[in-house]
Order: sequence, then C-alpha cells, then structure tokens
Amino acid sequence: MRKPKKEYYLEWEAEKIFINLKNGTKLRVLYYPAITKSENTLNIVYNSGFNSYVYIWLESVEELRKYHNIYFIETREKEFCEMPENNKDYSVPILSEDFKYALDELGLDISKCVFTGSSIGSNGILLSMDKYHLKPFLAVLATPMAIMERTNLIDTTLWMPFYVAQLLKPFFYLIITIMFRNDKSQVKTMKHGVSRMLKKKSMAWLRLNPLSKPYVMSEEHTRNLHYPIVIVNPGADKTHDSGLMSKIEAFLPKAKFVTVPVNSDTHNKHFAKIILDEIENQRNKEEN
Repeated sequence: MRKPKKEYYLEWEAEKIFINLKNGTKLRVLYYPAITKSENTLNIVYNSGFNSYVYIWLESVEELRKYHNIYFIETREKEFCEMPENNKDYSVPILSEDFKYALDELGLDISKCVFTGSSIGSNGILLSMDKYHLKPFLAVLATPMAIMERTNLIDTTLWMPFYVAQLLKPFFYLIITIMFRNDKSQVKTMKHGVSRMLKKKSMAWLRLNPLSKPYVMSEEHTRNLHYPIVIVNPGADKTHDSGLMSKIEAFLPKAKFVTVPVNSDTHNKHFAKIILDEIENQRNKEEN
C-alpha cells in the first residue's frame, strides 16, 4: 500500500468514527487511542476552528496521544460532513449543539474529558458547556473571541467556479507566505488548509448558508460555566482580532489566560505542553 503524504498520515492511521447527530448532521471523528494507557488516561476532545484539519494539530496530537485518548471532531464545514437541507448554518450556537450531540454519540464520560479547540470551535465549546451544563475535567481553548462578526461564509459557488478557485490557489499561497513570514510552521498549515478547502470533493463549506447574525458573547452565555478553563492566545496573530480575544476576559473571570509567542503555538508541542501541565495542576489540586 502506498504511503500517504506526510500531511495526511495522521488521518490515515486514525480510527474513523462516523456519527449521526440528533440535529440530522453527520460528522467524522478521528480517534487515536493512547499509546500507553493508565488509570490517569483522559479523553482529549478537539473541536477545531474553520478549515482547521488534524494536520494543523499534528504536533499536539502526537504529543498528547502518548498517554491520552484523542477524539478529533471534524466540524461540519469539512469534507466528510453531511448536513440536512434545513440545517446548514455555521455559527457558534450550531457548533455548540453539534459538540454536545457528538459527545452524546461517542458516549464519553465528561468528567474524564479535556475539551480543546480553536477560534469559533472554542466559542462553540464554551457555549455548549454553559448551555448543557457540561463539566469536563479541564478545558484548554485557543483563540476564542467575544464577538464572531462573520460566522458563515458567502456561498462562493454563486460567484467562483471551481476552476477559478484552482487558478487563484498560487495567489492564496503567496498571501499566506507574506502574512505569516515570521511563522514558517503556520505557513505550512495554512497552505494545507487552503489546499484541502479547494479540492472539489472537499467543498462542504461551500454548502453552508450564506451569512448568519454575528455572535456576541454575554454574561448569559457564561454564567453556568464549569472551571477550570484555560484560554491560550498568541501575542502575534494575523488571523484573529486581538481586541476581541482580550475582551473575552470580562466574561470568564475565573479562567486562566496564557499568552504564547505566535499563532502556531496554539496548535503545536507548545500547546500540548500547556495542556499536560494544566492536567497535572488540576490533579494536584484534587489531591490536596
């Protein structure tokens, strides 16, 4: 059997779990059992952001799976998702619903779970924790924002034929290279994401409803949150509004905020170390 490309091997070796949610959506979950299991093994559940494939999280997944089970939920815009005609929204509320229903289908003990994700995926986790009173062992979330101004993308099938998207791909790559010239790891993962988005069979995101109302976080969305919650934000980030990331502090008074140097540090080994350190901190607190 031919070996897959380096950026695909993590998907290739995962156990693929297809789940049918109560809202009619079908998602794919990539499962990686812990290499070394013990009584301290937890279930780390990823709920990634838009266009955030497992390759982007490769370093953190490989580090965390040494001792913990990994469940990587491929959110509804990704190519293996199937959405009913009456439920094609891509917004914080619907992602929070998807997350809860996915946990139900996976049958996980929430108290033995660590929730993690990025961007709109992190917002979806926070809202799901509040709305459904979820109490995980820990939540470590990258780059959630107080306001998601555009939570649905314009349906580009209306104005960008597939062949045009392919012709523009080198232009997209150039923009990424310039934007993230100080973070080579981010350049690689962003190019991978664009490449996946523009494959003909991978255009599930083009089937989403055009635009939805902005999501504005409020105290109503956070009053039932269970802590500990750790928020990880990069000091330099060209894909998220730093002001909207900082405003979230007002709604999460008991959360711990960690700043890392660059955006790739919210996905890589640095991010994995934060999660492992926080797991250890939480265990020490429980013992004491």
